[in-house]
Amino acid sequence: MDSPPVRTVASGKGPGEALDAQAMEQLRTARSLLEHRSLSHRFLTTLGTPVDQAYALLPRKARDAIAKGARGALLKLSEYVISHTMNEEARSDQSRLHKWGVMLSGGIGGFGGLASLPVEITVSTSIMLRSIAALARHHGEDLRRVEARLACIEVFGLEGDHAPDEPVLASYFTTRSLFAQEVRTALTYMAAGAQRNTLRPSLVRMVEFIAPRFGVMLEEKFLAQSLPLAGAIGGAALNAIFLDHYQRTARGHFMIRRLEREWGAQAVRSAVASLD
Repeated sequence: MDSPPVRTVASGKGPGEALDAQAMEQLRTARSLLEHRSLSHRFLTTLGTPVDQAYALLPRKARDAIAKGARGALLKLSEYVISHTMNEEARSDQSRLHKWGVMLSGGIGGFGGLASLPVEITVSTSIMLRSIAALARHHGEDLRRVEARLACIEVFGLEGDHAPDEPVLASYFTTRSLFAQEVRTALTYMAAGAQRNTLRPSLVRMVEFIAPRFGVMLEEKFLAQSLPLAGAIGGAALNAIFLDHYQRTARGHFMIRRLEREWGAQAVRSAVASLD
């Protein structure tokens, strides 16, 4: 279990100060969580078949359906988190319940194949968001704040677009900086009292930034489910792996955000450079 949430700045901590030994260890843990094995490697371990070698065989129709499903699900969820505090969804981290829900949606996808894909993506992504929100709350995020809720959506875009030799935290902070620009735009519109139809373009831009990255992960999962060894039972198990993958990413993400609240963003960035 992760360390309990820290909601206030403790005595002796504050923006501009260097991270102490405990905070540095938490930063190392966050890095380890963000550096976890790729989905394709975990699917290979489960199925004994290399998923990435089958990537070229993925039909264009399937890729288009996955891309459309990813955009649609993320846009719906972005609109939802803008107008809902998510406190009930995040009341507790019911990881086992979330995992069973995602496994069930994976089993449906295993039977239905491509035809059921849009529904499976929407259902499983919604369940995953609840789990991510619970982890956010556990790490001290105030989900009454729109920015904190959008940070839950951000988790879906923290993978899938960095060079193999690029340090994972460098890619992580770059992605967050780019996403933050769209978040600031959305928050500015909201502060000005924008109606949903006025706010929607900024949400669409956020989704267009995240969806391709999330889509890559969905393609890997769809490929794995399509292999002869998978089927309906495999689809459920692979969806559980998919959820666990994003839960680990979320834990690392919210651990770093908690450190930033305690020590300041610049102090955390500086500490990253000194990690062994």
